[in-house]
Amino acid sequence: MKTENKRKLDESDPDTAEPYNLTMFNDPFKVNDVDVYLDEPIGPPVKYRQMLHFIRSMEKHDQMRIWINCEGGRMDSMLDIIDAIQNTQGDVTVIVTGMAASAASIIALTAPKLVVGDRATMMLHNASGGAGGKIGEVVSNIEFSRK
Repeated sequence: MKTENKRKLDESDPDTAEPYNLTMFNDPFKVNDVDVYLDEPIGPPVKYRQMLHFIRSMEKHDQMRIWINCEGGRMDSMLDIIDAIQNTQGDVTVIVTGMAASAASIIALTAPKLVVGDRATMMLHNASGGAGGKIGEVVSNIEFSRK
């Protein structure tokens, strides 16, 4: 009897749940003018493929507004989003309407254009994490993280 070892999808675990399409809203009267809403915890990078592809493909006349009301989330996705925004030819504006905490606040603060609403709040904190393994690898990880 042959059995397959498949990873079970768990809807409550963002690392194993089916990826979803991030909704991007286009203005039908404008070419390449898009709104994206970061309004839930920032999950794994797979969730942001469509947005990242659009940002990386933008030309000078293209515009995107990223609306943030988010508690933060994963650092790997945050770094992907920041890299795409900072290396695009298009015009990206981040608008904080509510809370921008942790990773969401770093996305906002590194944006080329930032609009902060009257009732917006931001929270920054030092990084948290952990390391395990051989002592040399742990020390290297800590030194790398410090930089």
